[in-house]
Amino acid sequence: MLRYIDFIDFQLSTFSGRMANEPSYRIIGNQSLDTLKRVDILQKVPEYMEITTLGNLKTVANAKNSYIEIRNKKTQYHIGDTIEIYVQLRDSRNEAITKGGDVLRIWMTEKSLNASTGGYVIDFNNGSFLGIVKALWVGSPKITIAIGCTKEHIGLYLNFLEKYGTYFFVIGIFEKENHPGNAETQCTSIPNSQLFTGKVCNFTAENYNMSFYCEKPKGYECKDWTKFRYFNEQPSVDKATSVFFSTNVYTKIKEVTVKIGEDFLRRRKVLSPVKTCSDFQASETWNRSVPVGYMYDNKWISLQCSIDFPRTTQAYTRCLTKIPLIYIGDSTTRIFFVNMMNFLSLKLDTPEVKDMKEKSWQRPVRASSQDGEITIEWMPHEHPFASSGFRRNLRSVSARLSEIGSNRDVIILIHWYLHPARYLSPELYRHHVKNAVVAIKSLLQRSPNAKILIKGPHSHTYARTLVPYDFVAKSMEQVIYEEFKDIHNSVYYVDYWDITLGTENVNAHPPDYVNNIMIHNFLSFVCNT
Repeated sequence: MLRYIDFIDFQLSTFSGRMANEPSYRIIGNQSLDTLKRVDILQKVPEYMEITTLGNLKTVANAKNSYIEIRNKKTQYHIGDTIEIYVQLRDSRNEAITKGGDVLRIWMTEKSLNASTGGYVIDFNNGSFLGIVKALWVGSPKITIAIGCTKEHIGLYLNFLEKYGTYFFVIGIFEKENHPGNAETQCTSIPNSQLFTGKVCNFTAENYNMSFYCEKPKGYECKDWTKFRYFNEQPSVDKATSVFFSTNVYTKIKEVTVKIGEDFLRRRKVLSPVKTCSDFQASETWNRSVPVGYMYDNKWISLQCSIDFPRTTQAYTRCLTKIPLIYIGDSTTRIFFVNMMNFLSLKLDTPEVKDMKEKSWQRPVRASSQDGEITIEWMPHEHPFASSGFRRNLRSVSARLSEIGSNRDVIILIHWYLHPARYLSPELYRHHVKNAVVAIKSLLQRSPNAKILIKGPHSHTYARTLVPYDFVAKSMEQVIYEEFKDIHNSVYYVDYWDITLGTENVNAHPPDYVNNIMIHNFLSFVCNT
C-alpha cells in the first residue's frame, strides 16, 4: 500500500461517506479497502490551485466541531484487528464540509507501554474520511485524529509558489573586487517571480540544471554572486494569512481509547516477520504496508522484516570497513553523520571544519577511523537550501555520484524534504528528483554493488510552521515513487513517517533515540549480520 494514495473513486467504492445509522449507509461487513481504487494526491493540485484567497475563515474545517465515530466498534479488539474511524469535518458554523482535499493524520499511543504506531486516512472527497489503525499490542491505547493541514492552506501555498517561486526569503550576496561592501538581492526558483523588479541572473546551469535565479544588483555582474543566506519570513503575506498558516495545522479532532486483547494464538503483540531485512529485496521497500512498524517498550518493531543486525560498534565496523557511507541531504542527514561519527569514534578529516557545532554548517564534511578503513561523509544538496554559506558549498546529488568510480562498494543515503518544501512546487521538485535518478542509474551500471537508499519524509508538528508539510510529504513521496519506478528493484526506500508520527515528533530534528532507530533501520537493509 502506498501511503500517499488516499483518495477514493466513488464509482468503484461501496462506501458512501456516511455512518451506519444513516439510510444511505452501504458498507457490507468488513469489506477490504484494498478493493477500492485510489487516486493520487497530485491529481488534486488543479483543485487546490483554485483556492487563491483566504476567503471566509468560517467555512474552513474546524477540528473542535468535527465528528468522529468508530465504524467497527467493539468492546474489545484483538491483536491483528483493524480499527476504522469515520470522520466528518465541520466548519466553524458547525456545518458539514462537503468537499475533500484536507489532509488528516491518525496515530495510536500508549504511554505506559512506551508504545505507538501510525495509521492512514482515506479521503472520500466529500468532507468525510476513514482513519485506519492496526491493533498491534495488548492494552488500552489512545487513538488520535488530527487535521494535518487544510485544503485552503495547501491552495494558498501552491499559488504562492507559482507567483513568487519561493515561500521564504532566499538572499543572494554579491561581492566585487575593489568595491566597498556588498549587495543583496532576492533569489527564487522561477525566472518570472513577482519579487523581481529588475534584471535577473540565471544560475540554473550552475545549479546543475535545476532552476535557480537571483535578481542582478545594480553595479554588479552575475559572476559576482559569492554567498547566500535566508531568513524565516515570507514575502508579501498579510497578517491574517500568516496567522491562519501558523494556527491551522495539526489541530486535534478527537482522541478515543480502545481495548485490545490477545488473539486466538494468545499473542500479546505483533511480531516482526521471519524474513530478515538483509534478505529483503529493494523493490519490497517501495510496496509496503502501513504501518511499516511500531514502537513498543521504546523499541522499534519492524513489520517489514526482522532486524537481526545488532546495534554495536563491532557490527557497524564490520559492515562499513572499506565501504564508504555517504549522506546527501539536509541537517537531518547531517545529524545521522554526527551520530555515526560519535558512535564509531571517528575523527573529522575536513581541515576547514573544526567541529560539528559551528554556526555555518552547510559545507561537505568527512570523518574516518584512525586506520582509514572506515570513512563517512555528508554533503548538502543543491539550491534551494535554507541556510547561509558560500555558493560553492552546495552541489547536486548527481554531481557527487558522478565522482564515484566503477566497481565500487558504497552505501549512499539521499534525502530531499524540508528545504525544497519551502521553495519548490511539486513540478519543480520533480526536476530535482529526475536529475538524481539519471545519475543513480549511471552509477548502478558502473558500480552494481552500490547500495542506494532514499530517506522519505518524517512527521513533525512544530506549532507555528507556515508550510503544509503533511501535504508536501505526501506529494514528495509520490514524486519519488514515480520517478524511481524503473529502478525500484535496485534502490531502497526508507519510510520514517510511522515512527515519527507515532512518537509525536515535534521538531524538524527528531530526538536522539529516534535518530538511533532510524539509522539502524536503514543499515539493517544493507548490512549483513
